[in-house]
Amino acid sequence: MKITINLIAASAYQTSARGLFLIFFIGLSGCAFSPAPVRPAVFDFGPMVASASARAPLAPLVVGEVEASPALDSTAVLYRLAYVNAQQLQPYALARWSMTPAQLLRQRLREHLGAQRALLNPGDRVAQDPSSQSTASPKALRLELEEFSQWFESPDQSVNAPGSPTCLGPSRRAFRRSTRRPRRTTKP
Repeated sequence: MKITINLIAASAYQTSARGLFLIFFIGLSGCAFSPAPVRPAVFDFGPMVASASARAPLAPLVVGEVEASPALDSTAVLYRLAYVNAQQLQPYALARWSMTPAQLLRQRLREHLGAQRALLNPGDRVAQDPSSQSTASPKALRLELEEFSQWFESPDQSVNAPGSPTCLGPSRRAFRRSTRRPRRTTKP
């Protein structure tokens, strides 16, 4: 009887060991054949459309960095579902900007304005013409980006919601904060 119990125990031990090995092998092979990870799509504003109109050059302009809210310090493409909770800002899972929205906006702004005038960075000095009586410093442009998201009013209707108070003045002291609401443009 002792021999029969030992044979039954040995057989059960071998069967469970084989079963565990088989489960372990199947689990590892499932990891090896998993699909390749999906990489997020990267977006920018696309190429700038060239303007055909030739204008006289305008006065130089100082264009500083675009200040942005902390929510926009990443490259995530954001959206709001107004029909669910308009207060919740959410990122798209598989979409990213090539740079932060503030950097993209500044780049496009410099491309557009640079076609019409000389652009300066804050702190750059302008060479004055000795025959000129003008001692005025160039005007400075300052932008604050408060919102940069896709706003879904319903599951099948959305609008873009860029919000950016803008100030144009002769110096940094002349800026005052604008309280304009974000301008929304409809996109089908």
